[in-house]
Order: sequence, then structure tokens, then C-alpha cells
Amino acid sequence: MTRNYRNDHQDQGVKQGGMFSRVTHGLADKSGLPRKYIIAGLVIGAILNFSLTVIVFFGTLYWLNHPGKLERKVDKMKSKVRNIFSSDDAYQRQYSPAYASPTADMPGSAEDVDFSDLKRQFQDLERRASDMEEKVTSDEYKLNSEFRKMDKSDKGV
Repeated sequence: MTRNYRNDHQDQGVKQGGMFSRVTHGLADKSGLPRKYIIAGLVIGAILNFSLTVIVFFGTLYWLNHPGKLERKVDKMKSKVRNIFSSDDAYQRQYSPAYASPTADMPGSAEDVDFSDLKRQFQDLERRASDMEEKVTSDEYKLNSEFRKMDKSDKGV
């Protein structure tokens, strides 16, 4: 159900609100959050980054006053991008050796490739590297290395 927030207050028998009221009511309705949270968010946003909050405010006002228009534009752009990449993918399949169909007599054909072992090894290496990084960056490691330095200096003296 699309609602036009420009005339929303008139439909409810409420006195016509301004832009701020339309935006806060619209965002509260679309997000399911209480209106006071929307107002608090706009105030905090205005304090932190006024220009971005103004842009978001007017973008939201446009979105609420023209229901479905932005969604149609986004869907149209998505379909154009999909068409670009799908035609590019077909071109790559046709001319790229990476997409060449493997033959049964070639070593490394599609039936011979099994990445599960390689994936397991990579996960093991990733885990070990993470463990080493955690140990080297710990305070205990730094403290032990300082003790070793002090022990070496005591033996050398």
C-alpha cells in the first residue's frame, strides 16, 4: 500500500502539518519506529553532520511525496547493470580460455577438480595465522620477550 504523505494529515482530519511533520510521520510509518526516535535521530544527525542530515531529510521528503518513483528508478538501473554484466559474461564465456570447456582426456578436467581439500588447508592456515597473530600481539608475549632480553643482558654482564 502506498501512501501519499503530502495529504496524509488531511485524510486523518488533522490540521495540515509541515515538511518536518510529514517526514517524521512517514519515516515512523515506513520503519515501524516511534516518531520520537525519528525526531531524535534527525536532531542528533543535525548536530553531528548538518549538511548530510539536510540532504537525507529532503531526499526522504521526495521519497515520501512520490511513492514508488525512486523504487522504479532503482529497479530500472539494476536491470541496466544486469544487462551490461550478463552480455559481458556471455562475451567472456565465448572468447576467454578460462571458460573453455574441458575435455575428458585433459588432466584437470571438471570431474578431476576437487577444492574441498584445498579449502580445508586454507582454513587451517587461516586459523593458525590468526592464532599466531593473537599470541604475538598479546601483552603476555611482550612481557616474556622483555624478560628474555633482561635474562640475556644479565648473562652477558
